[in-house]
This record gives sequence, structure tokens and C-alpha cells, in this order.
Amino acid sequence: MMLVHTQRKMEKRLSVRDNLLGPWNQVLARQLPAQAQQDGNPVFSWDAFPTWDPLLNSGKIYITIFQKLVIDVPHWPSDYQASFTLWVQVHRKSDGTLEGFVRKSYVWVEGGAGSQVV
Repeated sequence: MMLVHTQRKMEKRLSVRDNLLGPWNQVLARQLPAQAQQDGNPVFSWDAFPTWDPLLNSGKIYITIFQKLVIDVPHWPSDYQASFTLWVQVHRKSDGTLEGFVRKSYVWVEGGAGSQVV
């Protein structure tokens, strides 16, 4: 995901999935409302040099996190499918640690009579 000089002795390669999956699932379990549940684990990927959206810098690489959800709408015969995607911009601070923030988010909700409530 990041271009690094591979001959450095202090190099440490990190897996986004290995480092974020546990904390991600824990935070979602605490933060999602009772009517929403994760539909499987998130998909961690990346979006390199995007030119399709003015909110994203075409000179940067973003970590993307895609999460599917199932929404239980009270008094409705079926659940709704939903998902959200986050584009996370990561950079190295002057002390060598990584820092990131969400640059863009996108939410999708299955169409239907209850989609505005969801």
C-alpha cells in the first residue's frame, strides 16, 4: 500500500487487516444501534491516485474500508441491506508513526418504502 525503501534495517511492514480487524469489530459492536448488525467482516482495500472524485487527492493512496450491514426495521416484514465505505488517508508523522483520518465516506441503503427511515 505504501512505497518503501526495502533495504532499511528498521523497516516494519504492517497489515491493515491484521491491525484493524479486531478494533474495528469492537467499535462497531459498541457504536451501531440495536437495529443494525454487521453482515460479515469489513473488506480492507485501497484506492490509488483516484481521479474520479474531487474530494480525494489524485496524488495520494487511500485505504478503503467497506462494511455491509443488515438493518432490522421494526414492524416491517423484512430486513434492509445497507453498507458504507470509508476512504482513509494515512501519512507518516515526523516521529515515524502513522496517522490517518477519514477523507471521504459513502453510505448505501437498499431501496424501498422504509429506506428513508433506515
